[in-house]
Amino acid sequence: MANPQKILVIYNPRAGQKKRRIFRQTLDHLKASAITVDVRETRYAGHAREIACNYKDGPYDKICAAGGDGTINEVLNGLYPSPLPLGIIPLGTANVLAKEISLIENPEKISEIILQDNRKDCWLGKVNGQYFALMASMGPDAEAVNEVNLSLKKKIGKAAYILSFLKQILIYRPVMFKVQANGKTHYASAVIISNGRYYGGEYLCAPDADMTKREFHIILFRKKGRFAALAYALKMITNKIPRDKSVQTVTAKNITISADQATHYQTDGDPGDFLPANITLSERPVSILCR
Repeated sequence: MANPQKILVIYNPRAGQKKRRIFRQTLDHLKASAITVDVRETRYAGHAREIACNYKDGPYDKICAAGGDGTINEVLNGLYPSPLPLGIIPLGTANVLAKEISLIENPEKISEIILQDNRKDCWLGKVNGQYFALMASMGPDAEAVNEVNLSLKKKIGKAAYILSFLKQILIYRPVMFKVQANGKTHYASAVIISNGRYYGGEYLCAPDADMTKREFHIILFRKKGRFAALAYALKMITNKIPRDKSVQTVTAKNITISADQATHYQTDGDPGDFLPANITLSERPVSILCR
């Protein structure tokens, strides 16, 4: 008989407070399978990373992140480059990575995926020393992420980002981004560095991107101005970006991005630092438990 599994769940109690039922029922399913499940709750920003780092060499067989994309991002940064597989219990606002691997918010299905040990080797992005799973962006959306009201986000979820974005449109200031990749220089009014197909959860942005392939898809938005930014946002939520002729996509493994004025980037829906940024791929893939 195989040795029973030991699983560590790193749980962010502030993420997805409306989804606590999913968390409790997933734990019940895991514990009913006669395995050892330990839960460590996060208490402050960066705590999930610290916990994952402390246990990346054992004694657990698997580590699970229970929270939103920000929690998953922290766990990945603490876990890398450990070969331990990462399981996901999606409790956040957008749950972009969960959608990327077709993980539905069903406690029984989530627990089955964690137990079955079906692994997918996925490459991470790395911006200025920090790893990210799916994407980095620069433009009004990045400023919206950096300025979002966190108290409002807890109350109304994704709508808080929409309000923050609309505020950025009202105070819009044109920024020109300089993107250097593959020995060429590109200019754009906004940029998305995509490591997966989706943006913001369910919006198809880079249909050919694949986390299992070691390359980025760089989405370059050419048109300038607040009305162009608003039009791009509407096309994003209607999945029309891949067909827009004013949007160019190039692939690369190493990217340098700067801007003609002070502006932020964001990664996986979490605030980032000011540009410039050097973006590369991880030296080795991480194992993510999936269907």
